[in-house]
Amino acid sequence: WYAEQERRYRGNPELLKQEFPATPQEAFIGMSGLVFPMWDEEVHLAEDPCGWKDYRVRVAGVDPGGGDPTAIVPLGATRAWHIHQPGEYYRPGPNSAHLDEMASYLMNWHTEAPFDAVLVDPGDNAVINYLANIGLPAMPADNDRSAILDLRALLSERPARFTMNPACVNSRKEFPTYRWRPGTDPNSKEHFLTSTPFDNHGDAHDCRRYA
Repeated sequence: WYAEQERRYRGNPELLKQEFPATPQEAFIGMSGLVFPMWDEEVHLAEDPCGWKDYRVRVAGVDPGGGDPTAIVPLGATRAWHIHQPGEYYRPGPNSAHLDEMASYLMNWHTEAPFDAVLVDPGDNAVINYLANIGLPAMPADNDRSAILDLRALLSERPARFTMNPACVNSRKEFPTYRWRPGTDPNSKEHFLTSTPFDNHGDAHDCRRYA
């Protein structure tokens, strides 16, 4: 019976989960409008596939956040181009109070095996310059929001092309609550990302988009 429902709702997974939840988690999450309805912790949470120095590409996205949570997301690409998030930095409060802490977190990864790039919110030159001055390959990120579609594609692939270490608890919390803004551009019909009505800022999502 459920296979028949999946066939009927093929191409519209969030409506399937809304009407016919298969797990308790699906039953208690409002799926309508989610940017990542394909997020599945049983599929996308995994232990690190290799050591940090063994990734072929190592990058980090940095969202200083201002008064919102400050987030850093390191990402590694394996030899088979599997993308994995092995850790996270996630702190509330103004970024100026955490600059040294942010730098220390990044340098710990960089010392073990160097980053190829550290992509920072392009609106925060002070953070970019600070990180560059201590020897990190910091540069302004491309702020193109369409990059979120690349992550949607990675999450939709089976076997999974994107995974996250289960210890990244704050990053995990953002997936089931990150929604499209309820509206479209009248000309391009483009959807826009937004935070949830519950003030989930999506800072780790911004970091992944930069990276």
